Amino acid sequence: MTPGSALDETNHFVDLYKKEVEPVVAEEVERHMNKEGMTIMEILNKNRDTQSEIAGSMPPIRESKYGIRIADQFKVVLARKLLLTIRDKRQVLTKFGASVFQVSQSE
Repeated sequence: MTPGSALDETNHFVDLYKKEVEPVVAEEVERHMNKEGMTIMEILNKNRDTQSEIAGSMPPIRESKYGIRIADQFKVVLARKLLLTIRDKRQVLTKFGASVFQVSQSE
């Protein structure tokens, strides 16, 4: 069975594939090549509908090159920035101190 060994039957299996399987596969491929499939939006909406059945209500799919609206992206980035800033107390104190120093310098 192993290619290159004394019991190598690779050519036999290749011949069987070409005789028995390849014509069936080629016919199936040819049949589907002429069939029009779903558009990208149809695939996405079908997937969304399936996921909605499992996970509940989901927002509609928008035909856009952007995954989410700019306002939603801004909210996520701002929330992450605020969380990271709050976690780093030294950064908060440094920014506060710099602001106080700038105000006192401008007067």
